[in-house]
Amino acid sequence: MENIYSIISNLPFPDEITKFWKKHSLCIQKQKFPKQNIITRDWISTNSLIPYLEIDLRLPINKIRTEILNVLDFYENSSTHRGEEMHNGWWSLCLHGLSTNKTRSPRHYGYKSDSETPYKWTELSDLCPITTNAIKNSFKVEFFHRIRLMVLEPGGYILPHTDTQKSFLPKSVNIAITNPKGAYFLLKDKGIIPFEEGKAFKFDISIEHSVINISEERRVHLMVHYDNPKPEWDSFIVNSYKKNMK
Repeated sequence: MENIYSIISNLPFPDEITKFWKKHSLCIQKQKFPKQNIITRDWISTNSLIPYLEIDLRLPINKIRTEILNVLDFYENSSTHRGEEMHNGWWSLCLHGLSTNKTRSPRHYGYKSDSETPYKWTELSDLCPITTNAIKNSFKVEFFHRIRLMVLEPGGYILPHTDTQKSFLPKSVNIAITNPKGAYFLLKDKGIIPFEEGKAFKFDISIEHSVINISEERRVHLMVHYDNPKPEWDSFIVNSYKKNMK
């Protein structure tokens, strides 16, 4: 792993970014997967205490990438994500949500929870039939919540933050549609999640994290939030965990 801090220290990033990356980017910890007599999805999510889990999700990534990149220019920067928090170059679109441009959590739009929010497949999903069908066919779950394209422009950054206080692996998956060399996702005290194009991870969003893109290309990830996983999905998560144990 190259010394990322030595690169970004010469770039015009805010102090909050440079200090966080200086302290944590050289953390290289081999992921440990605790053994358990009976491994279940619930145990993995709440008791394994792993910071992230790569899951063996097989998607037609080349077709998805082509489809998504073809539509992004129509929406460029139309929905800056959490702009009040002073991130830079971070924007998103919903394939499934309240609308294509309403990408925030339910409370931001006056709803108390995901369960009462009237999510639907948006107009963007009509423009991305390959991506939409791949999600529907691959995720063995009863309900989808927000499904978002998360874009980080060249030179962009996501400031260090947490998304919850409770430590667990939530019912969401982050899939790298593109992850150019120079795009990095860093977890405090845990190191860099080894994203590559097509790889999918679940990760603990209670751990402070930050993302930078020091490449000349867009970083595009797909974030899928869901609920009520079916037994097939539970088995899939367990098998992914066991595969990582080897």
